[in-house]
Amino acid sequence: MGLAAGDIGAALRVSFSAAHHVLAKGALFLAIGVSAIAGPRLWPVLIPASVLALGLGGLPFSGGMLAKLALKPQFDNGVLGIFATLSAVASTLLMFHFLRCLVQTAARDRAPAASAALMRPWLVLAFATVAVPWILYPTTESGSLLSAVARTTLWAALWPVLLGALLSVWLWRWGDRLPRLPEGDVVVVGEAAICATAPGAR
Repeated sequence: MGLAAGDIGAALRVSFSAAHHVLAKGALFLAIGVSAIAGPRLWPVLIPASVLALGLGGLPFSGGMLAKLALKPQFDNGVLGIFATLSAVASTLLMFHFLRCLVQTAARDRAPAASAALMRPWLVLAFATVAVPWILYPTTESGSLLSAVARTTLWAALWPVLLGALLSVWLWRWGDRLPRLPEGDVVVVGEAAICATAPGAR
């Protein structure tokens, strides 16, 4: 979209965002394995994983916030801007669900040797996921680091994350009251809709 609009810096900014995405998703996949052997001591895994997961929604001071700022010129107007904001809310909602599943599936028994062997490299990757974007952001020509920590910028990054968090709490508390889709794919949903509207179709 940026290249079509004549923005020659779009490729660099998209590459920057993609690099953060690769680091964050890779670290979150590894967090599943690390949490499986962390046992009751899950906090050393859960806190960094929370920062990385919510960073995908644009959590302030995370690498994800900088990735979204880098793409802002392509998505900061009209309908595209609305979709970009909704995407941040949906990403936050999904990542809260991921974190909840991470806690629920963690093993209760801990294996200290294996945990230490996996924990250190994972923490290095988690740190790099936050640090590398801050190091490379000035090269994207998307603005200065000082402007990235301005109060208005931080609030613009924070409120979609807060909205996603509120939706997560609402779904955890009252999600069981929502209508349930039948098991299967869209075909099953379509069949149920046909049967409901045309009883003779059975």
